Amino acid sequence: MVSLIVQCIWTCLLCLSGSYGQLLDYIIFAVLIFYILTIFSLFVLRRTRPDAERPYRAIGYPALPALYIVMALFIDVVLLRYKPQYTWPGLFIVLLGYPSISSGLCAPRRRARRKQRDSEPAEYLPIIRRAAVYNRGV
Repeated sequence: MVSLIVQCIWTCLLCLSGSYGQLLDYIIFAVLIFYILTIFSLFVLRRTRPDAERPYRAIGYPALPALYIVMALFIDVVLLRYKPQYTWPGLFIVLLGYPSISSGLCAPRRRARRKQRDSEPAEYLPIIRRAAVYNRGV
C-alpha cells in the first residue's frame, strides 16, 4: 500500500513537471528494458522446458521475438544517445528497486517456489537445479 502512495505522489510530481513527450521519454526506456526481459524469458523457457505445455503460441517464434528484442534495444540505445537527460534518471529509478528485491522482500515468493519445486516431478529436478545454480551466479 505504501508503494502505491509513493508511486501516486511521484506520478503527480512528474505530471506537474513537464509535457507528455518528456514523461514518455522518461519512462519508455525503463519500460522497454522490462519488455526485452519478458521476451527473452520466452527463449529461456523454451530452452529449459521444451516439453512444457504451451497455453499460447508465440507467432513467428524465434524470428519475430528476436526481431522485437533487437528493435527495442535499438530504441533504448537511441534514447540513451539523444535524450540522456530523461533516460538515465528513469534507469536510476528502476535500479533503486533492486535492493528491495535482493534484500529478501520477495522471500515469500521464494518460499512458495521452493515448496512448489519440492512437489515437482523428479524429471524437472535437474532443470531446477541448473536454474538455481545459474541464479546464484555460480
